[in-house]
Amino acid sequence: MTRAEAERAREEDLGLMRQELERMQRGVQQHDIRQYLAGDMEFHRRVAQASQNAIIWQFVSNLTDLLEEVLQEAKFDEMPAQAEGGASHQDIYLAIADGDSQTAARAMRQHIKFTTEVWQTMVSLTAGKE
Repeated sequence: MTRAEAERAREEDLGLMRQELERMQRGVQQHDIRQYLAGDMEFHRRVAQASQNAIIWQFVSNLTDLLEEVLQEAKFDEMPAQAEGGASHQDIYLAIADGDSQTAARAMRQHIKFTTEVWQTMVSLTAGKE
């Protein structure tokens, strides 16, 4: 993923991605994890939409819907390392905006690795709060 997005993204797609990057940044600035995560989920939907591929769109949409359900049940008080997560989203966006499919794919792989670590941290932070 992201190779197709870098090759097919329209200006409209880029504008929608920028809006979500701004929402995530506001979440970081305001220490509002819910706002950050809502922007995060929507950013990924916008990236998938830019692929103009119905299968990619459906996969990402289903995954983000599932993640949102999990997040609604979670009790997050902190926002671990989200500023770096925002930077990785920015790297993905810039590569897509530049039409650089290789850099976009590399940025997405790095983001997935980072996100896995963040999720593990979030789970450990919330494990005893039920």
